[in-house]
Amino acid sequence: MPLQPGDMAPDFTLPSTVGDKVTLSDYRGKKSVVLLAVAEKYGVYLADKGISARTAFVIGKDGLIKEIIGADIPIARDIAGILAKARAA
Repeated sequence: MPLQPGDMAPDFTLPSTVGDKVTLSDYRGKKSVVLLAVAEKYGVYLADKGISARTAFVIGKDGLIKEIIGADIPIARDIAGILAKARAA
């Protein structure tokens, strides 16, 4: 079942843009997180249509998913808006 706002974000470890390992649980209670994803695991790969939606998950300090923003175009065009939502989460 795809993740929904209000769900606890599953813990994960991914490489950062500079190659360091980043683990979500390290940020719980400290900072909000934005995860940009294109993966079937997160319910954003549309296999029946053969496309990957670009999706941003805004995860609050409490570890809950606050918002899921999806599009079939690059969402980096509105990264400032997404970061503002994360700061408010």
